Amino acid sequence: VLGALVCCSILATWHREKIVSVLINRSGENESGQKEKSIEKDYCNDDGSICVYHNICHDTNDDLWYTLSSDLKHFPLLNDLNLTEPNGISKQLDKCITRFTPLSRETHPDEEDILHEEGTTYLVCCWTNHFGHVFVQMLPSSIHAVVKAGFEKLFRSDSIKFLIDYRGRPIDTKHGTLRTPFDVFNLATHNPDNVVYLSELKDKAKSQSKTNVCFERLVAGMRFTDLAYSRFKGTLAGQLEADTLNPLRDHLDKLYPSTEANVRLALSNTRTGTDNYDISTSLPPAECTLTFLRRVGHSRAIENFDEVMNATKTVFHEDKWNIQSVSFDGPTLLDQYYTVRNTMLYVTVSGTGSHLAMFLPDGAASIEIHYNNTLEDVNKGICHAMPKLTCLSSMT
Repeated sequence: VLGALVCCSILATWHREKIVSVLINRSGENESGQKEKSIEKDYCNDDGSICVYHNICHDTNDDLWYTLSSDLKHFPLLNDLNLTEPNGISKQLDKCITRFTPLSRETHPDEEDILHEEGTTYLVCCWTNHFGHVFVQMLPSSIHAVVKAGFEKLFRSDSIKFLIDYRGRPIDTKHGTLRTPFDVFNLATHNPDNVVYLSELKDKAKSQSKTNVCFERLVAGMRFTDLAYSRFKGTLAGQLEADTLNPLRDHLDKLYPSTEANVRLALSNTRTGTDNYDISTSLPPAECTLTFLRRVGHSRAIENFDEVMNATKTVFHEDKWNIQSVSFDGPTLLDQYYTVRNTMLYVTVSGTGSHLAMFLPDGAASIEIHYNNTLEDVNKGICHAMPKLTCLSSMT
């Protein structure tokens, strides 16, 4: 009897593993004895907001997505942000408030017709090249989706690619360039080969007389789409959890360590005034640095800045605090990151770079000055996701 039970157990284990092998990794030989391509099973997370597709292709002729027969019943939204402002930006956004619905087909394209993209790729439906919107409403939510899809280790090892499906206006020179989405996502990868535009892949395929761009593994869908509070939704996104930003923050710390040389170089590019220390010979400790972000000669500037600075110095004494003013009009995104990462008190006018507060060190505070008579604390969402930060607002 014992022997029979052991045999049954072995047989059941083999049968279960065989089923899993068939479902997850359908590899084998066809009738001609040739090896068939391994096909992994598509899947979605519990609420269907993020789905993973395998061996999925974008047809360059009809501009549609195709996958082999899939059993998925969910079609994830590429973006569900609800802009209440009836303007040009909201019209652009409508192009991304759509479900990802790849069509099914029985057979894969012929090998000679395929431009292959290996590894894991995340699809970013990009509706504007406005720097602030890309930074707040696309980058963090994309990283969050990758993590929720089970690929956090791949992200941390720089093994995730980001596919930019740009659907905005051709160019908005006031707020960025066509390369702005590339620059933002390249900050999170530190590898330009890991950020690619769908349009560029389609052009590459056509130049090689190929009709399909096929991806080994594609992740689509967003779990939350907005770190900004009240200005757009009125309430925080339900999926915006504490420590949502940790994977991104930890990864950037690894990619860009705050060494003395790195911080000194960044401050030499961002600082606008002569303050109480010389960055060519010394650096202040981050925990004692107060940073004013200025826009000189632009809208949303602090007109009486000298008066504000003098008043600040009567409260934050210079023998204990290093008080500096910086400008992000021109310096690279990496210089901006190092400057904020080494600041304990970050003072900004709303709309000038307040969202970079997501990179402040633990224990820091963001003070956001509002100029339009409505107290819209954009950084409240950031502080909800980073409970070790403090976000304060003030109206002019």
